Amino acid sequence: MIVSLGMIVDDSVVVIDSYLEKLDEGVPRWRAAIESAQKFTASIITATLAISITFFPLLFTTESFVHNFIEPFPYGLTIVLTVSVLVALFVVPIIEYYFVHDGLKSSRPRILTIMQDFYNRLLSHCMHHRRSTLAIGMAVVLLSLLLFPMIPQKLMPRATRSLFTVDVVLPSGTDITRTAAVTDSLVDILSRDKRVTNITTFYGSGSPRIHAAFFPDFGGTHFAQLIVNTHSDSEMQEMLDEYTERMANYFTDAQVLFKEIAYTDALYPIMVRLKGDNMDSMRVAADSVLTRLRHNPKLVTVNSNWGTTQSRINIALHPEEANRIGMTKSLLAMNLALRYSGGIPVSSIWEGSTEVPIVLRDADEGKQTVEAFKDIRVSGLVPTLTTVPLTQVAGITPDWNNGAIIRSNGIRETVCFATISRDAKVATLTKEIYDDLKTLRLPEGITIKQGGQAETETRYRPQIYLGVVLAIIIIVFILLFHLRSIPPAGHSREEHTPRRREPARKTRDVYQRRDKHDRAPRRAARTAAGLRPAHRRPLRLSAGQVN
Repeated sequence: MIVSLGMIVDDSVVVIDSYLEKLDEGVPRWRAAIESAQKFTASIITATLAISITFFPLLFTTESFVHNFIEPFPYGLTIVLTVSVLVALFVVPIIEYYFVHDGLKSSRPRILTIMQDFYNRLLSHCMHHRRSTLAIGMAVVLLSLLLFPMIPQKLMPRATRSLFTVDVVLPSGTDITRTAAVTDSLVDILSRDKRVTNITTFYGSGSPRIHAAFFPDFGGTHFAQLIVNTHSDSEMQEMLDEYTERMANYFTDAQVLFKEIAYTDALYPIMVRLKGDNMDSMRVAADSVLTRLRHNPKLVTVNSNWGTTQSRINIALHPEEANRIGMTKSLLAMNLALRYSGGIPVSSIWEGSTEVPIVLRDADEGKQTVEAFKDIRVSGLVPTLTTVPLTQVAGITPDWNNGAIIRSNGIRETVCFATISRDAKVATLTKEIYDDLKTLRLPEGITIKQGGQAETETRYRPQIYLGVVLAIIIIVFILLFHLRSIPPAGHSREEHTPRRREPARKTRDVYQRRDKHDRAPRRAARTAAGLRPAHRRPLRLSAGQVN
């Protein structure tokens, strides 16, 4: 609606202006009202069709959130402009006939006269100096093209909603009770702000898709998300400016990310993708990239999708000892699940419409400590006869590993991401970061790729450009159909319109003019000599002479 707001009155303005001109020419009001609409009917319909068709090609060239953003535009614009045409052609003539009785010559304000006179003189000057006018116009266009890359750019706007999201991220594997405790503390801090109207909390998972531009996070026990509502969009912006950097590292073991909803599928504005097969090389490259990012003062939170390093215990079965008691990897996993993984689901019962699972687990499940791990007893195929200590059938060693190992198309991938300060420009900061990373020496077999908002814009810009080109081509054909042809430079449409040739009539007129000029001297000479001019008399023939 905002896009079409300026276009909706254009058709009516054209009709009213034509009506006023005809009144100034002395045309009666009823005739002026009819002719003002008839004169521009074809032009108004053609212009409306050309404008309405602009967004339709984008429906076929765009995808994902860009398609969702653009989808209402062509239909809404077409409906609004169609109504505008109907009003201009059928309603405006009636209104102007009854309410506008005089033209502008008698009642035009002085300021309008001055503006019109200045415009007429300027237009006349430009038409008399066409080359200079075209040169100035081309210079302005070229200057705009040169300045365009210097302006901070953003492909899609943010969603103007009076709400924002807050992600609370703890180290991978953190218990949900600790995640809930940190989240509740954050909720208590935000609730004291008078600008907040409501806070919705999700523990262990992201919120549902509350907006077309919002992509939920699957989360885990180490993750929580808040949806914070405010009174207005301006208050939402104020809160983001105040809390983004202040709460980023407020908790020692958690990262707090304040985000506004924007039309992008990038999880973070700055993302650096590292790909390779060697885990050690990827770890070295990721550490180098993270170090470079942390030195940038405009970045607030810097991390990677591998998460924090976690401790673990490796258990390796001794083949000979395990075979003596019938111990296999599956049986050993079941023994450990009874004590450390919440038990083994064996069935379920229904209480009304609620399903209640039946779980088999050890009586001391959840109470064992790491120190007592090597002393637990496990059973083989015959549990009552072959219960032995775990250290008898397996070797136990401590180890460290990454919180998550991500793969993209079967290749290991590490994503180093960062959030930016509120006053930073994403496009400028992205260029600065990647110019700095070009000097980074990566281990062999490791490749670096751009991600984040820059990756999103690189993927969707060609789709939008293709749609715009198709729209321009369609508009050109519409104008050609309306004009029938393109007049050469310096000629009007009427001059260029082909006319029916009349060679016979033209030739007769030429000969008549020549004969008239040739006889004039002879007549003058005869008159001077006193001779009567010869008169042509009709030739009379008898019937016999005709035969």
